Amino acid sequence: MNSGMYTPPLTSINKKILILLGSFFLVDSILKLSFQFSLATYLSLSAESFFSGHIYTLITYPLIQKSFLNALFNGLVFWFIGGDLELRWGKKIYSQFLLFSLIGPGLFYVLVSFLFFQNSIMYSFPLIGVSGLTYSLLMAYGLIFSERLLTFMFLFPMKAKYFCMLLGGIELYMAIFSPYSKSSWAHLAAMLCGFFYLKFLSYRSGLKDKPAQKRKKKQKFTLIKGDKASKDDPRYWQ
Repeated sequence: MNSGMYTPPLTSINKKILILLGSFFLVDSILKLSFQFSLATYLSLSAESFFSGHIYTLITYPLIQKSFLNALFNGLVFWFIGGDLELRWGKKIYSQFLLFSLIGPGLFYVLVSFLFFQNSIMYSFPLIGVSGLTYSLLMAYGLIFSERLLTFMFLFPMKAKYFCMLLGGIELYMAIFSPYSKSSWAHLAAMLCGFFYLKFLSYRSGLKDKPAQKRKKKQKFTLIKGDKASKDDPRYWQ
């Protein structure tokens, strides 16, 4: 019996994501050390930069990581959690899920900043990191593989559904009480965007199944018996 820890394969899309994130983290670290310059100046997302014409930051903000430990945790989530989801959904749906969980929270972030924080420092406060995507992946994993066991802080085993509820609760607490709550609100928005995307897929799948269900209802089934069949003939529906 194999008692080793289960490690999902490093799937195609996740492999490319990890290489991309690792490359930007390395380059950004070298620039900070050598020239006191960060790529976040041009790649991070804020309402100020977005409404100044830097619309591309809606896509680039996850490329800048806050710290090595943060980058390591997010990379492991893409490998262990994202790997199972990519294998289950396929490349197309998995890519769409990530894109939806990336752009949706970014738009939420800049709109909230524009509507409520124009006259404060929060208007130019940068959003960076891929944590929103990892929270969205964890939410999806908790819904699909709800009974699987995950380990919180590498010490406390719990079912995936409770693990994701706990993470969502922590982020909600941070969003309400933390002085830098905008990042936490963006993480919660990423989870909601991922959830609504999955609900949309479920709804669309239901629409595709309805015509087939209607056809089945219209079919008339009669049992062939009596004079219409010989004694040796099997009874059947048509």
